[in-house]
Amino acid sequence: MAGSPDFTPPQELLPHRRNYAEVAQGLFELLRDLCDVTPDDRVLDVGCGAGRLAGPLTGYLGPRGSYEGFDSSAERIDWCNEHIAPHHPGFHFTVADVHNGQYNPTAATKASEYTFPYADGGFDVAFLTSVFTHMLPDDVSHYLDEIARVLKPGGRSLITWFLLNEETERLLAEQRNRRHDPASNAHDALLSHDLGAFRTTNPRAPEHVVAYYEPWVRDAYDRSGLEIVEPVLHGAWAGRTQTLHNQDVVLARRPGQRLDAS
Repeated sequence: MAGSPDFTPPQELLPHRRNYAEVAQGLFELLRDLCDVTPDDRVLDVGCGAGRLAGPLTGYLGPRGSYEGFDSSAERIDWCNEHIAPHHPGFHFTVADVHNGQYNPTAATKASEYTFPYADGGFDVAFLTSVFTHMLPDDVSHYLDEIARVLKPGGRSLITWFLLNEETERLLAEQRNRRHDPASNAHDALLSHDLGAFRTTNPRAPEHVVAYYEPWVRDAYDRSGLEIVEPVLHGAWAGRTQTLHNQDVVLARRPGQRLDAS
């Protein structure tokens, strides 16, 4: 059975998350199904938090598989190293003291200069959820380069975004028109500050929420050498229905032949 309730962190590490186990299981199923994750795969979890994805993966990855997660929150990584890693030797958690205006404003290392602490071509799958929704363009571009570097040929990535395109803006406008008080729509503010490649809720603290124009995102993948697997799976955040996830999901692969684990 995938996952374990024992891997639910204390509430103080999850100030904005209820139904934690349900969300964790949903993310695991999304990753497993869309990226064809096998028990023998090596999985990288960028922005792993308190091990939300790691918990379900402990019941899925086999002895030939492994998991690496990193996050800027030392408290969350400490919890993972105390409660998950001792029971699962193939699971490792690392603090990445990288600057982020929203989550780690005192760190000196720029995300655009951070080298993932892993060798080239070591992972079958890379996973990022609600990471690029809080990062700026130079940082995002560099992280995509690093993801391409650490993936094996044929390796896959699953990354969630807020993507802006004509349909998104039409849907958001329809939401505004249906409401008596436009300010009650949390995503109205998302579109109110255009900073070039992206829009944000607050130009003084842009990493609070970042929504990227989809053409810029496609160009960024292309520059990194990652190939988007079509179609992009747009999410429910802008008012779409019958979606797989709240945020937009982009699957991509590093070109090359995927080799079976040996």
